[in-house]
Amino acid sequence: MKKLWLAAILLFSSVASFADTATTSTDTSLDCQDSQILANMIQNICWSCVLPMRIMGVGPKPKGAAQSTGVCMCTDGNGVPEFGWQLGYFQPARIEEVVKTPWCTPFLGGTKLQSGGFEYGIPASPVNKKEVDLSFMDSHFFSFPLFQLLDLLMIPDCAGDAQMDIDLLSMSEIDPMWSNDILAFVLNPESVVFANPLAYAWCAADCGVISSGSETETNYFCAGCDGNLYPFTGNVVGITDPVQVSSLILQRQLATLHRKGMAQKTMGDDEMCGSTYSMFIPRSQYRVSMLYPVPEAKSTKNIAAVSAAESTNPADETADGGTASSAPSNFIVNDDCCHKLGQTVYAWSTLKGGRSRPGKDNHVYLVWRYVDCCVTY
Repeated sequence: MKKLWLAAILLFSSVASFADTATTSTDTSLDCQDSQILANMIQNICWSCVLPMRIMGVGPKPKGAAQSTGVCMCTDGNGVPEFGWQLGYFQPARIEEVVKTPWCTPFLGGTKLQSGGFEYGIPASPVNKKEVDLSFMDSHFFSFPLFQLLDLLMIPDCAGDAQMDIDLLSMSEIDPMWSNDILAFVLNPESVVFANPLAYAWCAADCGVISSGSETETNYFCAGCDGNLYPFTGNVVGITDPVQVSSLILQRQLATLHRKGMAQKTMGDDEMCGSTYSMFIPRSQYRVSMLYPVPEAKSTKNIAAVSAAESTNPADETADGGTASSAPSNFIVNDDCCHKLGQTVYAWSTLKGGRSRPGKDNHVYLVWRYVDCCVTY
């Protein structure tokens, strides 16, 4: 009987200790702010990114999309052919967090999911600057099927995947390869081939292609104007702009998820009837829009007004990073409030007043994914 009581006391103590740890880990702090994305979802999302739509093969398409056709065909579960019409458009599908503070998730209200331990994807010692500019950031990947959540454009044939709710899909803190360039070589051994001056020159030319408004799927080893896509880690050397660092790490996270089979290709002729796996990231399949700290769904004039307000009277700043007088431009069809992977930050950040704020080192992006599908009858 004494042993039974002792076991009960130990069990109760363990549960109490776990509860105390969980309470501590969910406390917010100054280095983990609440992005308030869900509270400001309508005004901070670039809704014009869904356009243009390609219906029955009519309309513009990104590089690598399926060929235009008026009629398409897929088979059901029994192998019976079903005929339909072609549809292609960008869907808001994922949330990507790039954070300076480990375990911090601004998307979930500025919560710290863990107070310590399990730091497999975090450097053993703090990253510091010595002879070169070295940065390290963690990455969190969430499922965010916004159209399904809001019951908009509910077309089962064009869902892209089976995700129907908000879910945490990946955290770099539990990935031992995220902080170790040598260990990451296991999943991307081709990085040896692309780590040479010729490849760097090729990627510089890729930056020019993207800056000119074009796209290419052949330079899958480049990150456009953001830098070198390899290695697939959170270590970034030689970049001082925090927005550019976060943009580069976003691309690396997408690339490593495709390599692991956790992200799929939803664009192309072979994907008309369902997504497929791709070892390399199909860059033209994605568009990205920053949600925090400064949403891209704000006009250039309003972003400049926000910067001026912050420098003169920070108390007038609203919770979403704007001012009371700033109006979103996310419903303007021709407004460019989302950008291609690898597009220079000078175009979508610097020229629009800058998208970094002092004391806000964490960044949140909405990832739009192009889906080619055959809508059957």
